[in-house]
Amino acid sequence: MTTSSGRPGRSPARRRKRRQASDPEELGSLIRSLADRALRHPHARASRIWQRWPEVVGEQMAKHTEPYRLIGGVLTVRADSPVWVTELNHLKGALMEKLKQASFQEVTDIRFRTGVLRYTWRSGRHRLRRPKPLPIATRTEIDWAEKTVDQVEDEALRRAIYRVVLKGKVRLRREDAEKKGEGG
Repeated sequence: MTTSSGRPGRSPARRRKRRQASDPEELGSLIRSLADRALRHPHARASRIWQRWPEVVGEQMAKHTEPYRLIGGVLTVRADSPVWVTELNHLKGALMEKLKQASFQEVTDIRFRTGVLRYTWRSGRHRLRRPKPLPIATRTEIDWAEKTVDQVEDEALRRAIYRVVLKGKVRLRREDAEKKGEGG
């Protein structure tokens, strides 16, 4: 079939008929149905917990923890250190009670994991954490990395391994410097 312009496709009469077959729907009811469906989604429920996290657990705890996921009623909370995971395990009952009081009845259990926090909380607002840039590699680190990958014959593989080991070496130096700064 060709259209009035001579190109293949649907005829204008067929397009009109298809449009007339669908009944108009009120915009308000359409938005409500879409919003209801979206709010029933597990990620939307977890998002509500995430948005109110500092209010539920307190500013101090929110600086070191974040809700990670909510699956099957089990809320997984990420903490920035094992010390905080231990503290959270001791406070599990109180946290469950606070979540219930904040109208999060869908949470039936809480699990705690150690991990890098993705967000930081400041005055109830969240901001994405940006990793610190690595310092520039020293000549000694570059020589060490070159010597480490010297035996790899494949050029592409050697370059890839070189980048990884050099980055690892620089990262270790930065971590050592941070530890010395904290301890001294």
